[in-house]
Amino acid sequence: MLFRSSFEELAGRLMKEQPRLAADQALFLARHQARLGDNGRVVVTSDPAHKRANPVLYRAAEVKACLSRITAPVLWVGGAQSEILARFDKAPGELVARKQCIRDLTECTIDEAAHMLHHHQPGAVASAVEGFLTGRGLRRKAG
Repeated sequence: MLFRSSFEELAGRLMKEQPRLAADQALFLARHQARLGDNGRVVVTSDPAHKRANPVLYRAAEVKACLSRITAPVLWVGGAQSEILARFDKAPGELVARKQCIRDLTECTIDEAAHMLHHHQPGAVASAVEGFLTGRGLRRKAG
């Protein structure tokens, strides 16, 4: 369990990890991902296990096999400044190869956003999802 002395302290930690977050956004997130504990300290309620590396061997071929079985239309939304993109630079072409496994893929890149794009640009993410679900505003990739 992660404890903080206040929601404001937790908001400060969030802003340190995500420099694009405004103070009011960080405080909103802090108040929604933590609770006041019995000891009067703020307790983060997310599962700490989500920070662990995958507990099983990660095999790209298995990931691609799973992606190729997706039959529903997929919206792939990414942040233009996402650190995930840098990780894929270590294996050139790998991200493109994974995306090509998805039969019906629509891609959308959100500017001024990193990995936590729903925190950095919530309105833009919502608009992309709405456009995808209603068939407005986004074009699917060719074949």
